[in-house]
Amino acid sequence: MDHKENGKKPAFNAGANNTSESLLGKNNYINMTEDLRKSSNTSSNILQDQRHNSEMPSDMALSPKSRRNFADLMLSPVRFTQRKFRAGGTSGSIFSLVAATLGAGTLTFGYAIKENGIAWGTFLIVFGAAISYYTGMLLVHASNHTSRHRYEDIADALYGKKFARFTSIMNLLCLLAFIMSYIVYIKEAIPKIILIFAPTLDSFIVDPYWGQKFWGTIFSFFILFPMSLPRSINALRFSSAFGVLCSVYLCLAVTVIFWSDRTMVPDPWENFKEAEYFVFSFNGLVTSMPLIIFAYMYQVNIPLIYKELERRNAKTMGKVLIRGSTAAIVLYAMVGIFCYLTFVKEPWVITQNIFEAPYGSNVAIIVGQFTLFFAVMTAAPLCVLPAKDTVEELFYKKEGLSTKVNALVTLALVAICFLLSISIDKIGDAITLAGATINPVIGFIIPVMFYWKVRSDLPATSYQKVISLSVAIIIIIVSIMSLGNFIYLKIKS
Repeated sequence: MDHKENGKKPAFNAGANNTSESLLGKNNYINMTEDLRKSSNTSSNILQDQRHNSEMPSDMALSPKSRRNFADLMLSPVRFTQRKFRAGGTSGSIFSLVAATLGAGTLTFGYAIKENGIAWGTFLIVFGAAISYYTGMLLVHASNHTSRHRYEDIADALYGKKFARFTSIMNLLCLLAFIMSYIVYIKEAIPKIILIFAPTLDSFIVDPYWGQKFWGTIFSFFILFPMSLPRSINALRFSSAFGVLCSVYLCLAVTVIFWSDRTMVPDPWENFKEAEYFVFSFNGLVTSMPLIIFAYMYQVNIPLIYKELERRNAKTMGKVLIRGSTAAIVLYAMVGIFCYLTFVKEPWVITQNIFEAPYGSNVAIIVGQFTLFFAVMTAAPLCVLPAKDTVEELFYKKEGLSTKVNALVTLALVAICFLLSISIDKIGDAITLAGATINPVIGFIIPVMFYWKVRSDLPATSYQKVISLSVAIIIIIVSIMSLGNFIYLKIKS
């Protein structure tokens, strides 16, 4: 049941449905309009006072709208971005979708292109976007049919309370997988960042084994836990736009380095000639698809984004999905292709974490490491908050979470994710596990199940149902093969 329907004011408006408010803060921007309006008005007043005190001729004065935009852009690029893309408008919905898509998955696309070649790898990136668009539209049809705007509520309306409970559990597991991925990324990144500035440091805090355990503990219980205690998201309201800007910056930095850094790439066109364009291999396919599935995990945000649309219809939402997915394709392809081309002469250095590539002391990449690090650190609580809402929905629906229970639940969720992260040393492994297990169920299989129930009037042999079932079967087969291959490689190594 929706929070508004049962009369209970939610602490976190998106509730458990915001599963993919994952690696970069995702779609919190939807709820920020009023705060941004107040902030922008303040900025506008400041510039207006300055104009009165200046000697600028009146015919050169900026209009009120221009002054406000300039103030926002100068004082806070994040605030300007969020204000520019108004919640409920088409542009704002596209921004929400992009925010729900871009994340730490960006780090893995150099590996995906290396393993599959530029042309075939790009096709897989486009294929991932296409099936995500398709399942997103299935969710739009389900939302229209049921007049519900949360995964659990749609499941309840179509299959009953038991399936709604199953969906809630899947959402919770998906959130835990994302939180675990955050912890893995942070504990892997900190020792490397320290070594950038102290390359000769000999201490356990930069040890590949004990250093990761140490920083994972510090981040989980001394940063993530206290940041996740509040039931309100206001203190972290800018992380969504900040995360998007960080991902876009990384994609642009990798591209610019390839074309401009003659130390690393003496002849860019020669690298194009040496590159592989089609690499068909079982290992390349099954190691890349979980990364791509993870990177396009925006489906659980679709009903909420659709609900916020001012012109709420399937056609408008289709435009939002197409444009948002296209933006993700361009950015993912850019970072993947140009990372691969930069190191085409030594492709073995490209791993499932682009920061492990030997960029050396390149300032742009170092800045990218810092920005993505802080974006992930501030985004992590944004998964704990809806996870607590899911726990409340499952076990404390009547009485809600008291202050004491809230603290205990927060601690339990963080501790579970920390324990899961202990045995995982690489962000690529964490993403592979999530992309081959929980993500396919939430993002692809359940939307197909919704659609089959919504279109129960169609025969099973209709082309609509055949296409939807084919998507589900392909995802299931690829996920099983990917998980099996992952386990086999770990046992073998």
